[in-house]
Amino acid sequence: MGVKAEKTWVGYSADFRRFLDFVKLDPDALVERAQDRKWFEQQTVDFLWIQRQRAEAKEVTANRVWNYEKAIKCFCEMNDVLVNWRKMERTLPSAKRHGDDRTYTREELEKLARCPDPRVAVMVLVGASSGIRFGAWKWLRWKHVQPVEMDGRVVAAKLIVYAGEPEQYFSFISPEAWRALKGYMDFRSVHGETIGPESPLLRTRFLISVREASIEEMQRSNKKYDEGLNQKGTPHLFAKDVRQLNEGAARNVLERAAWRVGLRLELKKRHEVRITHGLRKFFKSRAEQIMKPANVEILMGHSLGVSDSYYKVTEGQLLADYVKAIPLLTVLPESPELKVQENEREVALQTQYQDVKRTLDELITYLRASGVLPAIPERAPQS
Repeated sequence: MGVKAEKTWVGYSADFRRFLDFVKLDPDALVERAQDRKWFEQQTVDFLWIQRQRAEAKEVTANRVWNYEKAIKCFCEMNDVLVNWRKMERTLPSAKRHGDDRTYTREELEKLARCPDPRVAVMVLVGASSGIRFGAWKWLRWKHVQPVEMDGRVVAAKLIVYAGEPEQYFSFISPEAWRALKGYMDFRSVHGETIGPESPLLRTRFLISVREASIEEMQRSNKKYDEGLNQKGTPHLFAKDVRQLNEGAARNVLERAAWRVGLRLELKKRHEVRITHGLRKFFKSRAEQIMKPANVEILMGHSLGVSDSYYKVTEGQLLADYVKAIPLLTVLPESPELKVQENEREVALQTQYQDVKRTLDELITYLRASGVLPAIPERAPQS
């Protein structure tokens, strides 16, 4: 279908199959029949009009109708079928340009990041501090993370997103995200996995205790449970069986964590915060409070449109702008970056207080010297 994101491709495929059922043709036959442009446009208009009536009857949302149009349009673009899409879109209902969901709060992300599964902290801290799309995890390897040091300490880490693809770009992650990611990779290494440049940043869970490994060993071999297996397990064998965590499984890991910490309380289709996109929204809303909006868009992999040809910024300039936003992108309160920010704020407030106090003392002295305020009577010397 010509779509990179697996979730989008699945959605487009399902929507397009509904259109195929409507015209009663398979894809190859449809391409041939679509050479009759007038016939194809009429079929598309009729199909979209039916979907519009469903939207008016509240059976589907208006955005859902637009998704059908996008699936058909993608098919036409991939098969060189020419269609007057402006005419098609006149039959579609008005739809919202954006959703009603909000971003995460720092407290909500802190709850997620403290889940026992270390993968949750990695996904939360990396996603919230870089703004990457959740589907980008599929391409991320250990070689794509490069720590940036200044004065002997890591101030950020460079992240190569969609490496080797036409959409490749780079972003940064915060020091606490780097520490969480490095700790997770070290954890895997300690338990027997050979960590190398091609190691995926997210992998399936492996069992680390002898008892867990023994039970897993028994289940895999379909044998009856034997207490003796408790002493025969070899958990390191499971750590060496490296399988990358796919997008759907990673999303499920986050979903389960959200239910566990109380961020999900009701069984419904749409929640106040979207489980993965909320991380991207957190980055954008926080970073734009400090950084230049254009720099935020670049780090999110967005195009600046015409400005792409005119706005040129170096990696060093992006890093300098990003470092200023790190305190706002930091989630865990015990992170050194937040403590530094609190100390700097306390020093700034103390300095401001001293300046105000000095100005006030000078004003009072001037008013007394001018006779506006009475002079302070001198105290009599004590005998």
